[in-house]
Amino acid sequence: MTGQNTVYLNDADACVDQVIARVGKDITLGLPLGLGKPIRFANALYQRAKEAPEIRLHIVTALSLLAPKGSSSLERRFMEPFVKRLYGSVPELVYARDVVNNQLPDNVKVSEFFFKAGSYLKIPGQQRNYICTNYTHAVRDLMAQGVNVVGQLMAPGALHGQPGKMSFSCNPDLSLDILPLLRQREADGTPVAMVAEQNPQLPWFGRHSVVEDNEFDVILSAPATDYPLFSAPQMAVSPADHMIGFYASSLLKDGGTLQVGIGSLGVALVHSAIVRHKHNEVWQSVYQQARVDERFPVVRDYGGTEPFDIGLYGCSEMMVDGFLYLLQEGILKREVFEHEGLQRLINEGKVSEQPSLETLDVLRTEGLIDSPLRNRDLQWLIDHGIFRNSVELKGGRLRLDAGVTVDANLDDPETRDRLQATGLGEKLTGGVVMHGGFYVGPEKFYQELRNLPEQQREKICMTSVNFINHLYDHAYGDQKTKMAQRLHGRFINTTMMYTLNGAAVSDGLADGRVVSGVGGQYNFVAMAHELPGARSIIALRASRTSGGEAVSNIVFSYPHCTIPR
Repeated sequence: MTGQNTVYLNDADACVDQVIARVGKDITLGLPLGLGKPIRFANALYQRAKEAPEIRLHIVTALSLLAPKGSSSLERRFMEPFVKRLYGSVPELVYARDVVNNQLPDNVKVSEFFFKAGSYLKIPGQQRNYICTNYTHAVRDLMAQGVNVVGQLMAPGALHGQPGKMSFSCNPDLSLDILPLLRQREADGTPVAMVAEQNPQLPWFGRHSVVEDNEFDVILSAPATDYPLFSAPQMAVSPADHMIGFYASSLLKDGGTLQVGIGSLGVALVHSAIVRHKHNEVWQSVYQQARVDERFPVVRDYGGTEPFDIGLYGCSEMMVDGFLYLLQEGILKREVFEHEGLQRLINEGKVSEQPSLETLDVLRTEGLIDSPLRNRDLQWLIDHGIFRNSVELKGGRLRLDAGVTVDANLDDPETRDRLQATGLGEKLTGGVVMHGGFYVGPEKFYQELRNLPEQQREKICMTSVNFINHLYDHAYGDQKTKMAQRLHGRFINTTMMYTLNGAAVSDGLADGRVVSGVGGQYNFVAMAHELPGARSIIALRASRTSGGEAVSNIVFSYPHCTIPR
């Protein structure tokens, strides 16, 4: 059941009134990870709770983004002009600032399942309230917290020729899965409220991300108070980072699949991949100088040194800005399709991107279409670009251009001649080069996403993190389809420390404090073991500086681990 009486409002306080009228004053608010938080609505609801102690507000989310503040008077004065220039027009998440300042009122609680790295190490309350869950289990665990209100920043469809629709854009990751569960909760008798806050600054993405307006109960549309998106500056890349990124780039296989995490090590990988593709002689010279082939024989078996002629397919919970640069440089170009049988035939080289009569013969042999063609066969062929959109089937005959009709029997010589001349499409359509769950990055990244040509935009599918992060059957693709798509998977993540036994320490400290969260790292490591030909790549800086001294990140043992040996 969807919202039958969607209310459109232009005032955040009025949205709060609607929510309280629907669910009462005991509110568990689910907010997306990172960029997709509806700041105007969240601030208004939090302010109302601060003013009305009878309201019990529990905010359940992850990665609450805040502009940096200096820890000393000197740091604050130094950073103030930079912060004002970068974040001056972005309203601050008031609850998040109060969390940092230990100023939450007694009737408000904030629980997160992923922190900005190191941000809450000295805040005991947030350490206690941390929800320990993998990204793929977050929907289940958020529902277990009793979520009855969801707030989401959405891209309005009117500006993109789709009135009455909205796009999850930056955060379909959990929302696509949690909204149906909330509607079921509502059907079972628990009042719920779905609140959308529209912001045209969000880049529009279609495919899985698009929903009808009436999926939400309350929609806040207030153009006068629209604000820029929170910009996450690019981190500096050290020489050591660049070398780690270079080694990782030698493990990428042309025609493969790529997942990359956030941070400077991911930036370095993307840079080296682009150099390998565009300036292969330069890349090869570094490869030879570093004696990669000799020192790391694994590269010979599982990596590559050539340019990316076939290209890569991106499948990553976070669509980092590096994927956009890989797209622009012609590396992110291997298309995958939602049909397992078609994808398998492409993998085996039996079907190419240019439709032909041989394509039709292979599809028949594999049982994907019949002859004579039926309406469902024709529609499938049109949907995948194998037939032109103009082809029709009437009375057992195919109607082609210029009113020509032929028998629907694919063995008929005339039918084959006419299809070859005027019936076949130019290229397979519907392919995707990037599946992403969420994104956050610098303003330049957002602007370039907004400016993407429609043809490239359609090849990016923002979707559920449960589709991306593991192989189990999902509404958007079953296990066989995912396995067919994710050839030569390279799942590249970072860790803080490694033990000599081979355990990775990525999210917590020896004393039990949480640095960030598991996120999807565990799932990608597991998936790399499950997929034939896939590999998990964990990037690690060998040392760090602490108290002015170099400290090794490779330790004999450690009381906490994220990825067991």
